[in-house]
Amino acid sequence: MRKQIPEFGGGSASGLRGAIARSLAAVEQAFPDDDACLEWLWRNRCSSDGVHAFCPGCGIIRRFRRYPTKQRRQSWTCQGCGLHIHPSSGTIFHGTRTPLRTWFFALHLAACSGDVSVSDLEQQLGVTRKVARHMKALIEGPAESGINFASPQPETALFRAVEEAAAGIAPDLV
Repeated sequence: MRKQIPEFGGGSASGLRGAIARSLAAVEQAFPDDDACLEWLWRNRCSSDGVHAFCPGCGIIRRFRRYPTKQRRQSWTCQGCGLHIHPSSGTIFHGTRTPLRTWFFALHLAACSGDVSVSDLEQQLGVTRKVARHMKALIEGPAESGINFASPQPETALFRAVEEAAAGIAPDLV
């Protein structure tokens, strides 16, 4: 049976472990579920206003709508041509069954420690060792393309959002 991501409160833990727990609580508050994570991806990768985005099918900026479906990672549909855009496409989240919220927690752990271990991911996120190994490989993999998620000063918008959430700043969804 798969464990759930633990709920972190403002406990009395001390030192780095306590700081990580408090910052995880802030990330948890900023991204309470997969829908919030997916919405963040949509607004930061495709549509700053949440409604209009460039449609590769039409070749112009069009209105998009998210229809309720049973698929886990939902898409937004162009109101002009019906093209579906998946915000997680082309990211380390693409093609994985791991919930986005778990990925956001993993990115935060990587940012806090600089080099998160497979054991840390397994224990902190409640995932299997195989999943933790896969996540670590994907988090470290983008370093080849100049994006290093484990660097002290990450340059990606997602990393900044997770870190801002840890600092108590609401994620930018506008």
